[in-house]
Formats: sequence, structure tokens, C-alpha cells
Amino acid sequence: MKKFDTPWSVGSMFLCSKCGAAFEKPEMADKLKSELRLHLKNQDNHKKIRVMVTGCLNVCNRDEQTVMYQPVSGPTEIFTVGKNLDDNLEELKHVLNRKLL
Repeated sequence: MKKFDTPWSVGSMFLCSKCGAAFEKPEMADKLKSELRLHLKNQDNHKKIRVMVTGCLNVCNRDEQTVMYQPVSGPTEIFTVGKNLDDNLEELKHVLNRKLL
């Protein structure tokens, strides 16, 4: 087994791909991922936080998108945001910006 250092220095954000399907927006996680990656790249922070889509995170609240933030060191955070893409995008940008401080 080979062990590798984490290529992102601050943390990782995982977006559940199952949540959006529950409220008829199956592309929600992919759209959020693309927009958040672009946001990080525009700030030259794309090597600090990695944004990825994952399967179920086992927090299934109706009409909410589940997100997990895993810092390189420290406790994992799992939270939900609403089902509006634009609102979620702004809220998650704020989360990422706080993590980068």
C-alpha cells in the first residue's frame, strides 16, 4: 500500500449526490461542485480546498442538500442547506471563505 500526502492543504467538501434527486434536482450536487470549484479557482484557492460529489452521507432531510466538510486536521462537519441552487451556492461560498481564513 502506498500512502500519499493530501494535495489540498486546508480540507475537503463533499456534496451528497442523492439529496437533489429526492427533490427532483438530481444535478444539484454537480452544479454546486462546478460553481464552488470555479469560485475557489478565481480566488487562487483551488489547491487549498477540494470540492467533490459523493454518495449518501446518511443525513437525509427532505428538501435539503447535505454537505460534509473535512478539514485536513480537526473535526468533520456535516450540515444541510436548502434546495435553492443560488442560495446554496452563496451559503457554501461563505463556508469555504471562512475555512480559508
